[in-house]
Amino acid sequence: MAAQGENADHQHPSQECDLIMRGGITSGVVFPKAITRLATRYRFVNVGGTSAGSIAAIMAAAAEYRRASGGADKGFAAIDGMAGDLARNLRSLFQPWPATRSLFIIAMSVIASGGRLGPFFAGVIRAYWLSALIASLPGLALIARAIGQVNSWAGLFGLLLLLLIPAAALGVRLWNGVTKVLPAQDYGLCSGFNPHKDDVPAFTNWIADKLDEVSGRNPADPGYTPLTTGDLESKGIKVASVTTDLSSGRPYQLPLGTGIFSFRRSEFEKLFPPQVVDHLVRAGGRLEVKGKLYVDAQKNSDYYRLPVGRDFPVLLVARLSLSFPVLISAVPLYRFDYTVRPGVLVRCLFSDGGITSNFPIHFFDSILPGRPTFGISLGSVDRRNPSATRVVLPRLARDGSATAAHAIHGLANFGSAILTTARNWQDNLQSRLHGYRERIVEIRLDDEKEGGLNLDMDEAVIQQLADLGDEAGNKVLVEFQFPEHRWRRAVTALPTLGAALERLGQVWGDGYRDLLLNYAPTSLKVSPGERRRLVEFADQLAVIGLELANKPLPRASNQRAIVRVVASIDTIDDP
Repeated sequence: MAAQGENADHQHPSQECDLIMRGGITSGVVFPKAITRLATRYRFVNVGGTSAGSIAAIMAAAAEYRRASGGADKGFAAIDGMAGDLARNLRSLFQPWPATRSLFIIAMSVIASGGRLGPFFAGVIRAYWLSALIASLPGLALIARAIGQVNSWAGLFGLLLLLLIPAAALGVRLWNGVTKVLPAQDYGLCSGFNPHKDDVPAFTNWIADKLDEVSGRNPADPGYTPLTTGDLESKGIKVASVTTDLSSGRPYQLPLGTGIFSFRRSEFEKLFPPQVVDHLVRAGGRLEVKGKLYVDAQKNSDYYRLPVGRDFPVLLVARLSLSFPVLISAVPLYRFDYTVRPGVLVRCLFSDGGITSNFPIHFFDSILPGRPTFGISLGSVDRRNPSATRVVLPRLARDGSATAAHAIHGLANFGSAILTTARNWQDNLQSRLHGYRERIVEIRLDDEKEGGLNLDMDEAVIQQLADLGDEAGNKVLVEFQFPEHRWRRAVTALPTLGAALERLGQVWGDGYRDLLLNYAPTSLKVSPGERRRLVEFADQLAVIGLELANKPLPRASNQRAIVRVVASIDTIDDP
């Protein structure tokens, strides 16, 4: 389905845009055709996303890199074929560690049944059938003896043993798996990587191979290196994502902008293809502390600096963001914790970016945009309104302003609502602001059988989701109006900025001028010339603020937004 007034030609886009995509595990199958549809008109300058959205982001950036390198539409053609590839291979991409195979069987039983207890117990028995069989032998033996002696009490006792001993054995195996085996695999059932070249690839293998295909690189070529963020930057392209450092209790923006992290080659070889590990080792170099090679207590010296800047592999942008808790193992990195003197090297676990920001629509933002930043979001089909459209792009100012409310039923639903709200409330509120929501197209999925943790979607379902992505991209091309977006952004953002300046004007005369000129600070010192420059700048802002206090800017809506100093997720830790 071609967009109105469009040719499905990716060689000569007439405009530029940025793009953000929401995380959603298998829901990411909606993104490929949305990307290729948008690419017929737009050149992607900045592309970002979280979790599954980060995979789509690096693919879009790689295709744009190939287009900018003279590869015409070949990269986007490869992306367009990803939906069919996923339809054939989706389930096989999620391969458990050998040690977590039994837990994986149980998890898939629970997911397939929607969390019902019956399939859970059946999955436990199927996963640990040998333990259950061995544990049932005493009860079976006693029952057989009771039958031979016609002893009903012995038979009843044997039946009791037949129930209790296998149940206890299964409980012990399950408890051991959850408390010992899973943590040993960094809290993930799947590593994402299959080290055996001739076997069916896992999703990290698949992403790496697809990234080479889309960007036009061949690992067999002499001098091959994996695609890096520096390669993208050389063509004016930026990719960004989010990861969550659970050990430090904070998110980081990807690619990492701080050189404080290191990795162990022996651990990364279990998570990434050899060509990527070799690149990291070459670019990062061995970890040294005060000019000496770092060696741990076991005399192990396979620690290397994680390269940043231009040498950061694009594959790591996706994998560090794609560590859905329990399903996919976290990625271990190391950094020195200088809150302990003289500093101790800590193993930090990096997990899913969606824990802290599943839809970073604020990426690439500015008060007055020079080009659109489109968002592709994921929602759920509302069963109270089954006939509603599944692809939504708000057009009028009132569209998309209402917030749906759903009743809470049961403890599981209550807990799920708590986690979902804690993770997504800020992204959701941000997405509903004027200047945001009219550029975010939402694709609504049937959570029971589409996307999310539904690893067993058949080809028909996956193709349907891919078509929804194509419809979403087409809707943006047909319905989005950049002048209208700029108008809404201006008439809502400028009064918000004005309110902040008004407050500055009110407090600036309360000693701040003298403070900046004469105070003797104990830290964060600046030169006298820099002090005067700060004062001149603030004087100008204060004049504007005082004028606004007497003549406020007009407001076009009653939405509430604030301008304040907040920590950015790309904040670099000071060692």
